[in-house]
Amino acid sequence: SENVDDVSVMMGTPANKALLDTTGFWHDDFNNATPNDICVAIRSEAADAGIAQAIMQQLEEALKQLAQGSGSSQSLTQVRRWDSACQKLSDANLALISVAGEYAAELANQALDRNLNVMMFSDNVTLEDEIQLKTRAREKGLLVMGPDCGTSMIAATPLAFANVMPEGNIGVIGASGTGIQELCSQIALAGEGITHAIGLGGRDLSREVGGISALTALEMLSADEKS
Repeated sequence: SENVDDVSVMMGTPANKALLDTTGFWHDDFNNATPNDICVAIRSEAADAGIAQAIMQQLEEALKQLAQGSGSSQSLTQVRRWDSACQKLSDANLALISVAGEYAAELANQALDRNLNVMMFSDNVTLEDEIQLKTRAREKGLLVMGPDCGTSMIAATPLAFANVMPEGNIGVIGASGTGIQELCSQIALAGEGITHAIGLGGRDLSREVGGISALTALEMLSADEKS
């Protein structure tokens, strides 16, 4: 709409609420928003209630198209069950989980049931769930990256917010996605390359978690002949 200056659309997580506040998009209605709710903020000088209605209609249409896959020129096969997914990719050894935090731990446990390593893009996972998942994974010889793991590169394949990097013999482990990106970029600029860049999530190195995934990641890189 020509009367709209800015629009912000975010899930109602604590971090996103804080961002809405600091960027001037806060509205008291967001106090009741949960991480599963979508917060829509509109900045406009025009006092027209129809603006909000028009924006909401556009958002609903966009979400509907996204759910139906009609916004993409490429048709991808969709699966809705673990068994179907594992049959289609029988040699897969990693599951990337990006759902609302309250559902992420259950799905991660289901991935571990199938002997899959886990990258949890999801945040808002409890500390207790994180410890349980990482302890269980370590007992099974598997790795849980995350929760809130936004960047990893495994065998030259970028996952989530990651860049394609030249292959080399350097392995990277980090708790910060931004830090991993910067370090890998500097390695590339120096003419070297990456084998794997393993994200841990922001709490793995805390006293409570005890670096469970960091230890597993170090062991995995140590066993990798290319690193």
